[in-house]
Amino acid sequence: MVSYSYVQEKVNYGYGKCALKIGILTNVYRASNGINPLDPLNNVGQVYLSQNVSWNYMKANKFGNLIWQLVVDRTTLEPYDFLQNEQFTFYVDEMEPIVPTNGIECNRMVSLIRPNQTYSAGNNSYGGFDSTNIIQILQNCPVGILQATGKRNKNDFSLPLDTGEPAYIVYIPALPDVEPRIGDLMDDDRGVRIALTSVEKTSLGFRCLAVSVQV
Repeated sequence: MVSYSYVQEKVNYGYGKCALKIGILTNVYRASNGINPLDPLNNVGQVYLSQNVSWNYMKANKFGNLIWQLVVDRTTLEPYDFLQNEQFTFYVDEMEPIVPTNGIECNRMVSLIRPNQTYSAGNNSYGGFDSTNIIQILQNCPVGILQATGKRNKNDFSLPLDTGEPAYIVYIPALPDVEPRIGDLMDDDRGVRIALTSVEKTSLGFRCLAVSVQV
């Protein structure tokens, strides 16, 4: 009878030996929520890491891909840990048994907020977005953002020379107490604001669709 725990131990050992030879020293961060995950207090150690998009190391990465295969001893890792070195920042996926570990490349630092207005029957005060009444879901959190392909939405003015509003795919780690919702607003380190229009939870974390909104 096959002992999967024994096989997993051997797999981890093999990846660890490879990473020791070809990888670079990488910091590991483990966050209990989405607020400042890379705070030094969340550092739980270091591992050697090498990343690739092809196991024979004969392919370079291409546009539209943030999912890498990680050569790392994951014995001390947990799902959705962050790995950061001078080249990359990744978050690891759920780490399925036996199979290689995936890492999602984080190319942006973001904050995610949720409007927290409440309403009651009868007359109400101004009901638009109130920046003083929000729920902070993420703050200074690494995520992966790609431009979505396909038709762009027209803006509200629809003038002849207007460009369409860009759309995005956003990969968010499934950290404790982090549950993105449609309508949440995300600001990245470029000053771009987007609104989530679709949220899907997968073994790689949350995959969200979003559209650009006016600040």
